[in-house]
Amino acid sequence: MICPNCNTPNPTAGKFCINCGSSLPQAPAPAPVVQPVAAPAQNASPLPLGAASALPSWAASKVVVTDVKMPFASMVVFMIKWSLAAIPALIILLVLAAIVSAVLGGVLGGLLYNGF
Repeated sequence: MICPNCNTPNPTAGKFCINCGSSLPQAPAPAPVVQPVAAPAQNASPLPLGAASALPSWAASKVVVTDVKMPFASMVVFMIKWSLAAIPALIILLVLAAIVSAVLGGVLGGLLYNGF
């Protein structure tokens, strides 16, 4: 690919000129190929018999994410939100661990103090 600014030949995969640094024109990306998902076999449902009919149609469909294109700043915000959302779950796990250790400590401490 030839740079329109300085006429320097550049690799075809480059986004910027190796000589002047100006952006190179990009060919439009090909449209993604969407492959239809085959319907599951009659007996392939992980739900009990008759339970699939009780679900809404959107709950029974499968979603496959192959490529997520996101600006860097949006990805950073996304990761910060997810890490903040994990804090309550961590607090709950710590409280449960404290309760379990208190109960086990009381039971084992009582057994050791009084003897077997």
